[in-house]
Amino acid sequence: MVAEHALVGLLGILLMITAGIAIFTGGWGGIGHVGLETVMIAAVYLGGIRLLYRFADVRARSFGPTHASGPDRSRLRQAGVGFALGTVGLLVLTPLLVLSAKAVSLESGMSATFVGTLLVGLITTLPELGTTFSAIRLGAFDLAVGNLFGSVAFNMVVLLFMDIAYPRGPVLGFIVRDHLLTIVLAVTCLALGIVAIRSRRGERARSLRLENVLILGTYVLGLWLLYVLGSPPTP
Repeated sequence: MVAEHALVGLLGILLMITAGIAIFTGGWGGIGHVGLETVMIAAVYLGGIRLLYRFADVRARSFGPTHASGPDRSRLRQAGVGFALGTVGLLVLTPLLVLSAKAVSLESGMSATFVGTLLVGLITTLPELGTTFSAIRLGAFDLAVGNLFGSVAFNMVVLLFMDIAYPRGPVLGFIVRDHLLTIVLAVTCLALGIVAIRSRRGERARSLRLENVLILGTYVLGLWLLYVLGSPPTP
């Protein structure tokens, strides 16, 4: 699964770089009020996932047929209900979270980019952290890493839905360039994660690795730069 994780990580990096170029240039035009860049991001994501599926299918066939048991329909129903309830909860609470984050930014004087990257990013990632830790406790390490890398790539597709929902024009043409620093931060951390997976293949796990320290240090440094260099909040 190492190759598959690397491909998903590279896909996330490509999508983030595409968004960064669009932010830097002010956008590439649009189809109506939807930016060409977000359409391209969604198309590249779908193409990358299709390529990943075909790559994984070829690898699975090379190991010969597997004899998996049939699905447990009762457990599938329970999982479906759990996903549905979690989705409804997020839809109800997310608007309150956004309003609270904006209030924190205005009252504290911290940039909206910093608040969004640190507070909103942290809170909205808590369910993902719970899923990852649960997968690790069950020994499903590939599922845990796939969850992290896959979320990064899929979250970039959300830009298309933002564009569709915002009628005044392409979203990436309106946001401040502070987000370029966020993109550099995310790309660097993701690249370090890919290097860690590739370089540690087949080795026994250690309690602390150099790449983990570098990822944490990059994240902290990036947050500090966002705090210091971020644009002042606007009402």
